[in-house]
Amino acid sequence: PVILGINPTTGQAGGTLAISGSGFGFDTLTSVSVGGSSCNVVSGSLNVGGTTVSCLIPIGSGSVTVTVTRGGFVTSSPFSSFTY
Repeated sequence: PVILGINPTTGQAGGTLAISGSGFGFDTLTSVSVGGSSCNVVSGSLNVGGTTVSCLIPIGSGSVTVTVTRGGFVTSSPFSSFTY
């Protein structure tokens, strides 16, 4: 997966975080973490060439990195910083 951006870049636990990029699927092979905590995926593309995946922001604090894992491949980017 490739992360091109996240929206919003600031927020609080319980909100929805949208991650844009490529290589996201909406199945059990795709997972998202925010600051190392699991971000429950609630929507996304139905194919590996998808452009967005959305998840529920977990509890956390400070400025953290968002990562997407798909089939064992983990990615983050300079565009994937989130602040609580």
